[in-house]
Amino acid sequence: VLFDYNFIRPGCNIGKISFPAVYGGTIVVALAFGFLFVLGALLRSVFLFQRISVKTSETKSSSHDGHILLPYTTRVFLFHKKLNDASTSKFGKFALRWFIGSSKPDDSMTWQRVFSRRAVRSLFILATILFFLITIRTFQALYCVKEPATGKSMLFVEQSRQCYVDAHLTASIFAWVVLILFVGGFPLTCFLVVFYSAKSGLDLPTNKEQFGFLYAGLKKSSSWFRITTLIINIIVAAQTVFQFPFVMQILVNMIIFLLNLVAVVLLLPYLNKMVNFLFVVAGFL
Repeated sequence: VLFDYNFIRPGCNIGKISFPAVYGGTIVVALAFGFLFVLGALLRSVFLFQRISVKTSETKSSSHDGHILLPYTTRVFLFHKKLNDASTSKFGKFALRWFIGSSKPDDSMTWQRVFSRRAVRSLFILATILFFLITIRTFQALYCVKEPATGKSMLFVEQSRQCYVDAHLTASIFAWVVLILFVGGFPLTCFLVVFYSAKSGLDLPTNKEQFGFLYAGLKKSSSWFRITTLIINIIVAAQTVFQFPFVMQILVNMIIFLLNLVAVVLLLPYLNKMVNFLFVVAGFL
């Protein structure tokens, strides 16, 4: 995904790849991974739904537009079933109760609805994984510097390429779209998702199945805390690409560190007190 073959094998004789091609390749690979994640969610939902409908006597099948219905979301349904299994260990039951929380039976579910929830969750996780990489590549695609000799605006990461001309013009259009919709839009979307999930109920099976990874282990009042990592990623990516003065980089890093430490000390955002303690100790170390 990174296309940084020179880092893996310095002095490699592979022909140079232009940055517009690198940027376009990064976006294409990200979209390909997105397709695979959605495909995996589809196959998992269909097979899991069939297994439940065939092997679980507790499931009452009924006909509604040709679909099999379930009284729970698949995960909560299976966890309730596992919780009542005599072979489940005490630790396993403790973990299951923690996940289920106060979850109650949801509306009847079709496999299409289960698939949509799994697909949304998968794409959010993938976007979180690729966020830092795509942010760096997008900043690189848009960062131009003026060449003293000619006065032309040249791409900083590939200084032999003039900005907004030929291949870079196409890449820059995509980069601006990605900058607005993904780099700026994804953190905002995550915040809004957590905000409305908190209003409707963080333990609601629908919210937990789709977005639970965003706030798992956090207090309701601090359910947004993990999203600050995306903001930090944007700041670090900007420092990496725009070559700020060293003193400014140190100053910004110190401010980020202090704000994060103060937030943990004041909010104690994690449900587990030991996790809060370890974050504070790690910060001072």
